[in-house]
Amino acid sequence: GYAGDPKLDPMRRLIGHEAVADAAAPLLQQVPHPDKTFVVALDHRYNASHFAFYLPGQPRVYRWERYDHIASQYELWPNPIDDGKQGWDAIVFVPGHDKSVTRRFQGAFEEFESMGTLEVEVSPHYERFYRVFLGRSLREWPKGMPLEEPESENENEPIEP
Repeated sequence: GYAGDPKLDPMRRLIGHEAVADAAAPLLQQVPHPDKTFVVALDHRYNASHFAFYLPGQPRVYRWERYDHIASQYELWPNPIDDGKQGWDAIVFVPGHDKSVTRRFQGAFEEFESMGTLEVEVSPHYERFYRVFLGRSLREWPKGMPLEEPESENENEPIEP
């Protein structure tokens, strides 16, 4: 155990991934084309690796890096276009309540829409939260912004229909 603030629990980052994958698995069957839909986890590489390890069948999970640099092994591996998935849909998991999906990423799809949220209580003091999106018909895998380029005011704003 631990004493004090739950956010200081050193085991916190290690728990709940199997429960999140169990809660996410039905969403993979609710998409219009389950056999032509791939999985993307945004933000830190551990989000992608947890979904890849715990989702049924251990699917290939992609990670998009906001900046044009190699931040993890995911940027070295083939992207969905390299893997022949142009035109496929993507189910996109965005961790946290307040993280946005950049216009650059959303614009890589013909359509980009919310599928809702995924909230999983993994302990009495901690829950994992993801916003879930469906990107329809991947056109291109977007390149990240150059590191020296400041983010524009509109870069993080969602594209509204």
